[in-house]
Amino acid sequence: MSLESQIIQIEGMTCHSCVNRIETAVKANNGVKKASVDLLRKRLEVIFNPGELTREYIINVITKLGYQAFEKTGLEIE
Repeated sequence: MSLESQIIQIEGMTCHSCVNRIETAVKANNGVKKASVDLLRKRLEVIFNPGELTREYIINVITKLGYQAFEKTGLEIE
C-alpha cells in the first residue's frame, strides 16, 4: 500500500477549536492515516491512501466546514 503525504493550506482558522474541528472531520474518513493541523502555519499535513480517497475530497471536507483550503505540495511515501 502506497500512502501519500499532502500539505493543505487553510485560511479562516482562528483558534484551537478550529484545529480540533478540522482534524476530527478529516480523520473520520477511511483511508486517512494521519491528520495534523498547524494553526500558526495555517496548514494541514495529511497522510492518506489515495486508493481510498483523493486530495480533492479532503479539501472538500475542509471547505464544507467553512474554511478556505487549497493544495500546497505532495510527496509519495512507501
